[in-house]
Amino acid sequence: MKTLTSRLNRGRGLSAGIFTFPAIIGLLVCPLLSVRGASSGGSSAPQFSSWEEVALSGWIDLSLFGVSVDGDNAAFMKRHGSPQSAHGGIEDFHFETYLGDAFFAVDGRAIVDHNDFSFKFKLENYEKGFIRAGFSEYRTWYDGSGGFFPQNDMWINFFEEELAMDRGSLWFEAGLTVPDLPEITFKYTYRFREGKKDSLSWGDTAFTGGFGRKHIVPSFLGIDEETNLFQLDVKHAIGKTKFGAGLRYEITDYTDSRNMRRTPFENSDRYVTQTDTNDSDAFSVHAFAETQLRKNLRVTAGLSATSLDADFSGDRIIGSDFNVVFDPLFQTQSHDPGFVDLVGNSEMEQYVLNLNFIYNHKKNLHLISAFRFEKQDVDVASGFLETNFLDAPTEDSLSIMSDKSWDEISVKLEARYTGKENMVLFARADLNRGDGLLTEREIENLTSLTELDRNTDFTRNTQKYTAGINWYPKSNFNASARYYYKNRDNNYDHLVDDTLGFPGFVQTLDFATHDINIRATWRPNSKITLVSRYDYQVSDINTSAGPGFDKIQSGDLTKHIISETVTWNPLASVYFQGSINYIMDEMETPASKLEGGAANLVLLSENDYWNLDLNAGVVLNEKTDVQFYYNYYRADNYTDNSAVSLPYGAGAKEHRLSVTLNRRVSENMRITLRYAFFSNREETTGGNNDFDAHLIYSGLQYRF
Repeated sequence: MKTLTSRLNRGRGLSAGIFTFPAIIGLLVCPLLSVRGASSGGSSAPQFSSWEEVALSGWIDLSLFGVSVDGDNAAFMKRHGSPQSAHGGIEDFHFETYLGDAFFAVDGRAIVDHNDFSFKFKLENYEKGFIRAGFSEYRTWYDGSGGFFPQNDMWINFFEEELAMDRGSLWFEAGLTVPDLPEITFKYTYRFREGKKDSLSWGDTAFTGGFGRKHIVPSFLGIDEETNLFQLDVKHAIGKTKFGAGLRYEITDYTDSRNMRRTPFENSDRYVTQTDTNDSDAFSVHAFAETQLRKNLRVTAGLSATSLDADFSGDRIIGSDFNVVFDPLFQTQSHDPGFVDLVGNSEMEQYVLNLNFIYNHKKNLHLISAFRFEKQDVDVASGFLETNFLDAPTEDSLSIMSDKSWDEISVKLEARYTGKENMVLFARADLNRGDGLLTEREIENLTSLTELDRNTDFTRNTQKYTAGINWYPKSNFNASARYYYKNRDNNYDHLVDDTLGFPGFVQTLDFATHDINIRATWRPNSKITLVSRYDYQVSDINTSAGPGFDKIQSGDLTKHIISETVTWNPLASVYFQGSINYIMDEMETPASKLEGGAANLVLLSENDYWNLDLNAGVVLNEKTDVQFYYNYYRADNYTDNSAVSLPYGAGAKEHRLSVTLNRRVSENMRITLRYAFFSNREETTGGNNDFDAHLIYSGLQYRF
């Protein structure tokens, strides 16, 4: 897996060898060695209870920790973001001082064997300008497990499940901030992400004990993406008016792949690799203005224009292994469509206008109105060679074209009233309407046969109305309530629909949501605080195929969220806090009500779960304190429907426990010791992703 250093060294748009690992360590350590006797330049170091005020210019946190996992290591890594190993290093480093009239600060981090590095510095003179630069790189882990089939306990593994992806960025920023002159800022950013992650587009297998083919074979994504971003911004103020403009140029280059295996270890075993390559350039310009027209009226406006040009290519090859060259003689199976020699281009033009008015009427009424207009045009054209195997291998050359134009207008109106004692009333309306035209064509080049020819006129209307109240009747009690209604109507008018395959069928798709939220905070005495919350949300989804067809309710979603938090401080040196959240989430569709041969193919979807958090802390003396934490999560919705179709719902149980000891050794030094235990059980994976894990952590902070 490539690191940021290796990417810079290979020279993809950047000077090679800018940073190396020894240089990073030097940059972090050398300032520490050279400033131990430096005078204070003002401190933003973190403050700890029972620590005396000390004139500081920085700190360094060193840590060493290890993890031991009993069970599935990949599941633990994805859930808690750490591999099973011992690692440590500089967890946090900060140093600040003044160099003449300029403020200088540097921050860093370097965790060995964790691929977690960062370094940044800034040099600022508020009456002249600034220079800032830095880089960061970190790793995220993924679990490459597939699905579990309960009827015969089938669990397929054929590649390393412990997947990981590295993400990083390098940036430089400089600005001119001279009083009475325009403020000018330039920034360059390089970003990348590279590695592998899991995918839910699983392959199929017949090893199900006679229950037919099931898609439970794991697959993974290969990611290799880079972005170079250049930004230039200018801001200035004349009198009561502020205005500015900016340019943004972004270059993106990525080559991603989806890797799937179908019917592994069978006679029809084959590998599917789909590669997608995209090179795009995006250029945008924006401008804004803000002015105080009157004492109680402020107006802001903004305008942006964006142009995107992207070239894409790729292939989907079925072969004897991943990433093989296309072989027309390799015998695939029915429903194995692939393609090679994909070449295409996409162009987009987008224009956005914003206009906002903020008006304070008298003393207690505040009004905001906003207007937004967007115009977007997208043209896409591509050609490729389709490969398939029915009775004999076939190859078809196809061309696909689509054009979309889209206009959207949004209006927001908001009012806030504070004229009632101990009370705030507010209301808001968000209205949106969009109109577009989509043209789609697919042509078989050898026969000139048009397989798809469709022109669709579509509209989208969205309304959201919100009202609420914040109430403070007493100093130890406050409450708030909010309600909103949201409705979105999608209408599709297929002006032309000459399609050999599946025609445009849906003509209306409507969403409606009601949501209410109630929250109250009560402090019956100085030692106890209670926070209660209740949320209720219901959504309906309705679909129609147009005139002559009845509108059907294609989805009914209901959610309740109940939570309670209690904080108790019986003594100044002791605190307890506990919270519990219970979520009831249900979705019903017409398919779950089918009878006869279709009964139980689709079940009622339930996602109920509850979560418990407990925290406690004790100050043993002026130098030592202990903290305790416990978390319990439980989801009990798993239904084994695999004999008919698929298992449904989540079934999981998780415990997390930690004990932390903080000890102040001196006025400049603190040590931390922590033990943590993690336990995870999952019914949906048949126990294959279960784990118990132990973590031991030690940290030392030195402030100077």
